[in-house]
Amino acid sequence: MNMNKNIEPLDDKSYPHGYWERYMANTLWFKKFFINGISNGYEEKYKLEIIDSILQIDDSNITLTFNL
Repeated sequence: MNMNKNIEPLDDKSYPHGYWERYMANTLWFKKFFINGISNGYEEKYKLEIIDSILQIDDSNITLTFNL
């Protein structure tokens, strides 16, 4: 299993395309499927416990929801 490396394929215009999997602090964060930068509806999110960390996101095509 790939516990440390994100899977983030892009199309020829640098839009997210295909199956994405992202990890944070060696923990699976989310799985999602894109077609030419648009989510096709498949998405799995996982709860993250972030303590004493700075979260920096620069992906304009991903929406994050936090329950505090």
